Amino acid sequence: RRKREGIPDPRNWQLREHNGQPLTRPELAVLLAYSRNWLKSALAVPALAADTLLLAELDGAFPPSCRERFGESLRGHPLAPALAATRLAGALTTRLGLGMLPRLLDRPGVTPLALARAFVVVRRLLGLESLWESLEALDGQVDAAVLPGQFAMLQKTARRACDWLLKNGDDQPAFRQIAAYAMLGDLLNHVPEHLNAPRLADWKHARDLLAAQGFPVELAERLAALDQVVHMLDICQLARQEQTGIAAAAYFYRTLEETLGLPVVLKALQELPVVSAWEAEAREGLRGTLQWLMVRLTRHVLSHGPAAADDPVAWLQHWTAARAAPLSAWAAFRGRLRRDDLNSQAPFVVLAARLEGVVEALIAA
Repeated sequence: RRKREGIPDPRNWQLREHNGQPLTRPELAVLLAYSRNWLKSALAVPALAADTLLLAELDGAFPPSCRERFGESLRGHPLAPALAATRLAGALTTRLGLGMLPRLLDRPGVTPLALARAFVVVRRLLGLESLWESLEALDGQVDAAVLPGQFAMLQKTARRACDWLLKNGDDQPAFRQIAAYAMLGDLLNHVPEHLNAPRLADWKHARDLLAAQGFPVELAERLAALDQVVHMLDICQLARQEQTGIAAAAYFYRTLEETLGLPVVLKALQELPVVSAWEAEAREGLRGTLQWLMVRLTRHVLSHGPAAADDPVAWLQHWTAARAAPLSAWAAFRGRLRRDDLNSQAPFVVLAARLEGVVEALIAA
């Protein structure tokens, strides 16, 4: 089959990779077609029909008049799961990218159906379809060199949010997961109120740059907020698990993160160049470790936090003052670590190990 389709065998593929020869467009087109067919077959299972939002994907295959006339009878058709699976397969390969699908599906316990469900949830929570349509409408109105970067940012955000949901979400129907994380909308609709100073400065810079390039201000604000999605999902999960308000969870998270100086570290890690899939995986692992430590610390603070009548600002100031020793030691370590030092993964490995010790000390104090 490789020979018939003109696809290199494993040996030639490795040789081309070694020589820096990427796949050609025809080769990518063939692989894309096979990937979609495989995904369609893997998704066209009875469990898909049991999830109403996944099955609803078939609606897009029919014109509005047809949907209005036949309504629910379309979803009861024997071919409905197969048609929904076809559309989902196309959306996954297009919106997440062909190269990312194997990495996501290689996660322990992840099935094609679970990935499709995570994608549908993320797409709804973040309003990704609206953002894609808004970018497409700007074709010819802004510099053509700018749009591809924003499409790539949307794709990266969708990937990272899907990855987060696959690791942290519940094995629930899509509509239940959307309801569980609906509070994310409050964070995204009031971004400046829920960011610490370094994150807010980055958001304003990204927004202003996009606005200067011709993007409408509202769209520029939404696009600039995409970089904040994963840590906002962490905040939503903390609010759910600790049964506290989203504003309180966001306050403690952003204040603790700024106290530890992590926004600068995470930004440097995000900007760290990678030259292979292994380095990219290692970078994501480091990012995940730092974020997990932030979640662990914030969860501890929330579970031992102030009573409803107490001032959270005064309470957190007292909490940090009582832990001056580990915080001072961490600040001294961070002071020795210059921004220029963060040009490889090694310093981040050391930093993550040190931070784990600091978090343990803060929790134990």
